[in-house]
Amino acid sequence: MKKKLLALFALVAAVTAARAETRAVPQDAEELVKSAVAYVKRHGEFKAFREYENRSGPFVFRDAYIEVFDSDGRTLSNGGDPRKAGVALSALPESEQAGIRARLASMQGKESSWTDYDVKNPATGKVEPRSAYSERVGKVIVSSSAVRSR
Repeated sequence: MKKKLLALFALVAAVTAARAETRAVPQDAEELVKSAVAYVKRHGEFKAFREYENRSGPFVFRDAYIEVFDSDGRTLSNGGDPRKAGVALSALPESEQAGIRARLASMQGKESSWTDYDVKNPATGKVEPRSAYSERVGKVIVSSSAVRSR
């Protein structure tokens, strides 16, 4: 009985550790943005924005991906859902608007910024605390976010 119980605890610990490794952390988001900024400077917006949306490319790591916005909040590229490219902020669900608005506000007069906000995870329905790192490149904002610990 003890051996079965220990085996069960070991299995639960392994599953929990595996799940934790499927989530990006804020430092991962920052590294993605820095790589994405270097890429857009080297290759231009057209090529970069298309590459950001490649789900098997270098700009998606675990559950973090690159998003690009103009100063009005229009999505120019979205590695999590390429269908959102070209979508105005007002056309997005309210739960998504709040995080984008917070990032835009934190970038006022800055070249880079960290923003903390809460957002409803569409997959789980639970509200999650997130940290986003953003950098300005010309007239656009390149950003990525990850779940932060409370």
